[in-house]
Amino acid sequence: MSSQAPPIRVLLADDDAILREIAGAVLRDAGFAVQTVGSGDAAVAACALRLPDIALLDVEMPDGNGYQACTNIRSLPGAADLPIVMVTGCDDTPSIDQAYKVGATDFVVKPINWALLVHRIRYVLRGARTIVDLRFSEEKNTALLKAIPDGIFLLNAEGAIAHCFSPATGLCNQPAGAPAPVRLLDLIPPSAHPGALQCLQAALRGDAAAFEFSIDTEQRSSRHFECRYLPNAGGQVLAIVRDVTARKEAQARIHRLAYFDGLTGLPNREWIHDYLAESLAEARQANRAVALLYVDLDQFKRINDTLGHETGDALLRQVAERLQTGLDLDAAGEGEESVMPLGPVAPGAGAADRVRGRLARVGGDEFIAVLTGRNVDRGTIDRVLAIGPPQTC
Repeated sequence: MSSQAPPIRVLLADDDAILREIAGAVLRDAGFAVQTVGSGDAAVAACALRLPDIALLDVEMPDGNGYQACTNIRSLPGAADLPIVMVTGCDDTPSIDQAYKVGATDFVVKPINWALLVHRIRYVLRGARTIVDLRFSEEKNTALLKAIPDGIFLLNAEGAIAHCFSPATGLCNQPAGAPAPVRLLDLIPPSAHPGALQCLQAALRGDAAAFEFSIDTEQRSSRHFECRYLPNAGGQVLAIVRDVTARKEAQARIHRLAYFDGLTGLPNREWIHDYLAESLAEARQANRAVALLYVDLDQFKRINDTLGHETGDALLRQVAERLQTGLDLDAAGEGEESVMPLGPVAPGAGAADRVRGRLARVGGDEFIAVLTGRNVDRGTIDRVLAIGPPQTC
């Protein structure tokens, strides 16, 4: 069973007893709960005990006129948004200006049109509720924007920041007292400017666009950001800047787990398979050789069975290091394809004359080396095969 809403409480302050009686009767017949007082000080005291939903204050009253009462009521806790209507017999501009100056919401001129008073009160209450709802919505949106780590900027057609809804965490690292950035380009590195300008032009044409950039920091090597431009009304663009460092690092970890051996740090079977396919395609186009060397440790199982897996793992790491050293290869990182030249290179030789290689662990005790280059021949392979056996662990 739904409960009925309580009636709207109206406080009426006027020194005219007859007017209080008439106004009280009219408002009660309209469904309002009415409290009447005869002075401004009494109106302030009534509001201090309990704030009404709306207050009607006569301007000319003893013991505190309506202007003084309005000022004092506004200073009470929670009364900043209370609708206050001034009832005045003066409709001159100075009186009206004074009413709004002391904080009145609206005014009613005497003699009062009783038929319209009820509608005027409901209109003022509806406007006051709208203001309160808008303020609450704005506070809620502000709190949500503060909780969002993304930077949200409104840009004009020239890329200048028309409004900053939320600064991006880790992006706006400006010293204290520094002037606010005029353009979004002032917040990103110069290397990202071409991409930012291209995306801005695309968004102005009505197409969403995005670009990525990185910023070096003292706390960590770098932070990665994604900036997305969305078309907005009035020839403006909404720029959303998101910190994607965690996503980039997670992708790197996943890539390493998928394509690199956790024990030796070498590429695994999947990585070397793709590398070999690319090397064969390039060698076929350039009419040069590719050498594939397979290294297997004999009787490695006996090491694990007799000395334990820790010793076997240490042996595999040592073999990986010696193979890289013997092949004169760098321990290239994820995605890095360039390695050191294998063997002596003639003076003036170009990059195409260098023998390049990549080592991978493809099984428990199995390694593969892929050698590419114009000078890959039997002599190169013999030099590789001349690598001595690893020392005893």
